Amino acid sequence: MTQALITAGTVENAKGDEAKAIEDFGLAIDLAQKGHFTRLLADAQFYLEDIYRKRGDLPIEAESLAAAAAESTQNSGDLYLLPLRLQALAPVASEPGKISRCQPHVRPRRPTILDAMIGNGQVGSRKKSV
Repeated sequence: MTQALITAGTVENAKGDEAKAIEDFGLAIDLAQKGHFTRLLADAQFYLEDIYRKRGDLPIEAESLAAAAAESTQNSGDLYLLPLRLQALAPVASEPGKISRCQPHVRPRRPTILDAMIGNGQVGSRKKSV
């Protein structure tokens, strides 16, 4: 059901029905939280954040969702998606006076991203040599 709501929200957003997309992503977030579906939670948060950011009328909500999506992505173990999720926080860092609010979200994740990328690269090369 959660994935169906995310897919429906994506289609509705593409058709220009933001209100219905927001409703579906909100329901998907609720279901994903209740069911502990961290990957689906991250996706729904990310898509909803994107709508809010593009509209520009809820910048604090967009920032909060971007941070939550990054955290959910990290918790899910899908580290390859983490740079994309953190990219949503980049506009916050470029606004005057907001850099200090963005750093707590980004700074702790840098070593995790780098370690995972380096670790995955080394594991892959070892597998090939064996």
